[in-house]
Formats: sequence, structure tokens, C-alpha cells
Amino acid sequence: MPFHNPGDHSPDRPSPSDAANPTLEGVRVMIVMHDVIQGEGMADYLERAGATIVGLAGSVEEAAEFAQGSDVGAVLFDSYLDDPRAYELARDLRGRGAPALFVTGQRCREVPPDVTEADCIEKPYTGHELVQAVAKAVGGKACA
Repeated sequence: MPFHNPGDHSPDRPSPSDAANPTLEGVRVMIVMHDVIQGEGMADYLERAGATIVGLAGSVEEAAEFAQGSDVGAVLFDSYLDDPRAYELARDLRGRGAPALFVTGQRCREVPPDVTEADCIEKPYTGHELVQAVAKAVGGKACA
């Protein structure tokens, strides 16, 4: 479900074809955020790097329902969801080969120790840092 025109590259944001950016070509990402505007901003950065946004869920329940019938390659979770089921869903999806990345305004050490295999990125972050974190989580290319 694209949120923005991927061909619309403003001058202040580099094109995903820029050699200094990692590529997420072919990566199917679901975003689980309580704040839809932040989720759409994340989607924009990821699409510019070549990812396909397969869903933007506002709750863990919505994400779990969506994940049942979808081929998800990676999931971005807002740690502010304050729902322990987010960690359960992350474990389940990781078991199906879809790494989870937690985005937090807190410290990454606040993510429970039993989900430490999931990556974490602290706010504030740049779009480039977000793309790098997703690329790392899915074993993609790092920045040159």
C-alpha cells in the first residue's frame, strides 16, 4: 500500500539510486505505529530506498491480522505501542524469517532482553539511518 509517489524525489532527499544509500529493493515492510503521520514518513524514506510498504497498522491487533495473510519481509514496530503483544508478534514474525526493528523514543535497552535479536533504532534518527537499520536487519547492503 504505497503512501507516496516513489518517483517524486525532492532535491533535499537523495534518490534511492544514489550510490551512498543502501538498497531495500524487493524488501516488503510492514509498519506498526500508533502515529500514522510518523508511519507515513517512515514509509516515504523506505520506499525511496526501494522497499515495498505492504501495510501500515495502528495497533498490534491490526498488524497481527495483516501478517496472517501477507508475505512480510520486515516489520517496524513503534515501541510506544506499550503493548507486550508487540514483542510476541515480533518473535512470531522473526520465526517466519521477517526481522523486527523497534523504533523508540526511549533507550533501546528498554526493549525486553528476550527480543534482543530484534534491531532497535532510537529517535531522533534521519531517514538515511532508518534505511540503514532496515538494510542491516534484512542483511542488505550497507552504505558505501
